[in-house]
Amino acid sequence: MWSDIELTYALIMAHFLIYIIAIWLTLYPEVTVFHLVTATQLIAFVIRPFLAAISGGYTLYLKNGDWSFYNWGLVYQLIFFVFYFIGYLIIKKFRKVNTLNLNCTSDEEEKRMSYCIFKAYLLSVFLGFFSVILMNLLSNGKWLPTMRSVTVTTAVPMGKVLFPMAVLPLTMSIPLSFILYKKNPKFLLLSLGGMLFSFLLLSLLYQRGFILMGLIIVIFFVNRFLKRIGYLRLAMIVFLLIFLLSIIRPVANVISYSLSSSKGEIQFVTQMRGTESLTERVKKFFLYSPNFDNIDVWPIAISSVEENGLLGGKTFLAIPARFLTTKIRQNLNLVTAADYLNSYYWGSTYWDTSFGFNVTLPQELYLNLGWVSMVFGLIPGIITALIDRWLWKFTRPNIINIYLVGVSFSTGGFIGETGGTLQWVIALLFIGIIMNYISGIKIKRY
Repeated sequence: MWSDIELTYALIMAHFLIYIIAIWLTLYPEVTVFHLVTATQLIAFVIRPFLAAISGGYTLYLKNGDWSFYNWGLVYQLIFFVFYFIGYLIIKKFRKVNTLNLNCTSDEEEKRMSYCIFKAYLLSVFLGFFSVILMNLLSNGKWLPTMRSVTVTTAVPMGKVLFPMAVLPLTMSIPLSFILYKKNPKFLLLSLGGMLFSFLLLSLLYQRGFILMGLIIVIFFVNRFLKRIGYLRLAMIVFLLIFLLSIIRPVANVISYSLSSSKGEIQFVTQMRGTESLTERVKKFFLYSPNFDNIDVWPIAISSVEENGLLGGKTFLAIPARFLTTKIRQNLNLVTAADYLNSYYWGSTYWDTSFGFNVTLPQELYLNLGWVSMVFGLIPGIITALIDRWLWKFTRPNIINIYLVGVSFSTGGFIGETGGTLQWVIALLFIGIIMNYISGIKIKRY
């Protein structure tokens, strides 16, 4: 029974219904962290499993198990999301939703705010670009995606520091460019140029997710300015973003090969894209690639527990070590959930390359405490509701608040990889505080 594809279809329908109910009961405001979480869950646990089922039961990763582990993964994830949703509903009450106003009470404050946004925007682009230049110099060009067989943080000396210094300011320069234009339309060309430049660098860094996050923050601010954006318009934007995500990596490969003078590879990539049908492209993006691969990781987690038993909280204690490199964590025996499950599946290859899949919060809970721990989905649900309350409550779009919006959406509702989420949140908050301080410094004229 548990290995039946028919059961997979039933579980997919159950996921679909709970996500539709979740959106319906939290209809307005439209752009919230909770809706972002629900949308990603819809893709990861409805669209991807459906494509897997109609393909005869395809999974990207499979170890010591059958299709029943895939179905159990759908069950555990569903239980977790139900409790996450309940936690969100306990707190979620938007008493007052106001439009965001960029106008200041005085001319002096208006000039100061415009100047701060202008400086923060330029600083964000410059810091990101400077970090990429350093990465290129220190790695002798091996940071490019077509020039490495390991993660960028492994390929680049000091990669653990330089990588976030590059991607985070570049990501936040996208909403800052929009705010700058909204505040001063005369900066249209500067804003657009900086945004496209950030797109280019983030694409070469293979960071489609950060491009997406930057654009989501822009959409959030549009929603705040207009108060309502409309679900039809929002659906069109979502489809456009998915299309953008699907073409970024091939384009990045072409640019990367161009920089390394590999004309033969450029021809090969463009020819491959030209011969693929629409169905093949959809399956390649949603099924055959690691995009939204959460469900594919579940069978590995379940197989690991079947073989080795529960970890009893061991990986949660190792979360602070997420700031260290993979090799250092291995030497210190401070193994995170991602380290544990990837080394279980890939063996020593994972420790050599640092390439692997993410392990989400529900999967880490299962690895440590078993399926009953899915009830802890209440906690991130409550936290997400508090974040969404603040997102629709703040009134001043100053630099620190703009960066805090970025921090809020980077949490992903705190249901992704726990250590990775905390790492990015702390790093982005730190950069935001620095940007807020530097942009507020007054330059004296003599």
